[in-house]
Amino acid sequence: DDSLNILNKYNNLDSRIKVIDQENTGLTKALITGCKLANGELIARHDNGDWSVETRFAKQVEAFNSTSQLVMSSTGTTFIGPKGEYFNTINQSLNSALNGLKADSIDKLEGPPHHGSVMFKRSTYETVGGYRSDFIVAQDIDLWSRLVELGEHRSINEVLYHAGTDQSSISFTRRDYQFQTTEHIIECIRARKRAESEAPILMRLKKLNESQRKQNTIDNQSSASYYYFIGSNLANKDIVSSRLYFLKALKENPLHWRAFLKLLVSLIRCR
Repeated sequence: DDSLNILNKYNNLDSRIKVIDQENTGLTKALITGCKLANGELIARHDNGDWSVETRFAKQVEAFNSTSQLVMSSTGTTFIGPKGEYFNTINQSLNSALNGLKADSIDKLEGPPHHGSVMFKRSTYETVGGYRSDFIVAQDIDLWSRLVELGEHRSINEVLYHAGTDQSSISFTRRDYQFQTTEHIIECIRARKRAESEAPILMRLKKLNESQRKQNTIDNQSSASYYYFIGSNLANKDIVSSRLYFLKALKENPLHWRAFLKLLVSLIRCR
């Protein structure tokens, strides 16, 4: 789509821009490369297809300037559908931001609403070892859980980030894999609290990664889950559009009973 040439054009106009062109080896390794080349005091994340409010970075920098204890900052996030449909808005509470990433149980662990909304100190990032290539998914939670062991996380209670919905997202294609990886993160948190080695846990994670390596495809079931998710988010906002997404889910997976049930409910509501 000529993205590289477009980026190089802006690189020639602004010396602050660094364009990194490398083989696709996955998100985590791309993050590692980008953070390694960053030379500022703060590193901000931003995902493809999303957009930040123009004051986002200034307000996050202001938060860091207000206290030396801050190691990471995030913002409220609005989630939107593939055609710009509004889904919902998440603002993390003060208590959740301070304590959610320190929890050592999977039902209590809670991070920022979106990976792309985060900004963190480069020095702290380097101290904790940065993103770890062993974490092919949930690399954000792994990093954040280590950052907050050295300082505070503050969530700015303002929507400064807008996140799109991508069908190839791990949340739809590999949900079980993401959950299993998060369980390994919980084990790592517990090990660090006991001053024990994480090596055995990371070894088990490598075996999990190997077992999942051949499954990195978007199949009918994950596509159905994607369309069902969108339809569910629109059910109380745009019933006609939600019905179309439920139909798409059923086309991908005719046995998706939840999509069938919600489609039936939407038809009854319109009678």
